Amino acid sequence: ITVFVASQYLFKGITSIFVHGPKTYWPASGQHGLEAQSVRPQFINGSILTGLFLVTVAGGGLLTLFWSWFAGFLAPVLAFPGLTVG
Repeated sequence: ITVFVASQYLFKGITSIFVHGPKTYWPASGQHGLEAQSVRPQFINGSILTGLFLVTVAGGGLLTLFWSWFAGFLAPVLAFPGLTVG
């Protein structure tokens, strides 16, 4: 689920950058056709960074508290030869 939510968030964020293009106008006679305008996409803002930091700290704290359970949970999937958990 986490990968799905992250991919949806990234897809919507990246596609929203290109929704609004630079504004153009029809020139009056004798003027240039397009004016140079810069488009500045905003990839990350302060609230996103704060949220990512808090989620990272909380996730790291939970993994630290429940490490033995988490290692036992992953052991069957990561069945390396010669590796024993216990």
